[in-house]
Amino acid sequence: MSEKKVDFDELEKIFDYYHSGYQCAQVLLLYALEAQGIENPDLIRAIGGLNSGISEYRSVCGCLSGGECLLSYFAGKGAEEEEMHAEYKEMAKELYDWFTEFNEDTGGSVICKDLLENDFSQRARVCPILINYTFQKCLEILEKRGLI
Repeated sequence: MSEKKVDFDELEKIFDYYHSGYQCAQVLLLYALEAQGIENPDLIRAIGGLNSGISEYRSVCGCLSGGECLLSYFAGKGAEEEEMHAEYKEMAKELYDWFTEFNEDTGGSVICKDLLENDFSQRARVCPILINYTFQKCLEILEKRGLI
């Protein structure tokens, strides 16, 4: 993963969540819910299926899938009378494209095991920083469209 500047106040909060047993996808949604003063354990529990590359299979990174869920939380269809935001698909593509570019030093992979270079002991070093940058990118995408 490329070395980039990190906001340490935010990173400390991510580490707190992470060390409390939450993982990538869950932390992204916890962060968003907390900012709104909302607790939703059912949502956080459900999102847990995306952690560690989809339930420990080391497939699609939980940061990317959790980030896509975060975008959908604000822009997706959630009730029969609602409509998906007109730009949702572009938002999802923007996050995906950014994620692959951000991880260019691992070949632009979106796969958990590739991002950890098949060394899962690196999770505590890699994941919190990737969570931070993914969250910031999601905020940027949502702010650009006036959704937050």
